Amino acid sequence: MDHEAQLKERFLNNTARDKTKDHKEFLRKFRKKRKSEEDLLDYYERFEKLYYSIKEHGFLPPSGVPREKTGIEKSWKPQSVAVRVVARHQQWQQIRESIVVGANRDQLPEEYSQFFSHPDVEYLLN
Repeated sequence: MDHEAQLKERFLNNTARDKTKDHKEFLRKFRKKRKSEEDLLDYYERFEKLYYSIKEHGFLPPSGVPREKTGIEKSWKPQSVAVRVVARHQQWQQIRESIVVGANRDQLPEEYSQFFSHPDVEYLLN
């Protein structure tokens, strides 16, 4: 089961949940755990709500989570973390495009300078 392919198929290609290639495999695994197809559809529903919330509002840490848990990555300080970007928030993509199009950094809005060292932008400027 390729979760990344499942996500692309569902959200980027707008394939119906039960028509995705891995739907039968997900259902088989749910039934193996003595869960119903309705349980699987509930799982899909929760996941889709999360997807559309992140798409509309960006990632928001859960409320009530202590600051030290949401800031764990700050204390971990990894050298690098490999990621594969499947989709970007619309506003973030607009910022990235503005930075790339703006040949001269001095011509960009002042608030964009905070993003020049972001890994998703930094490589575009080199």
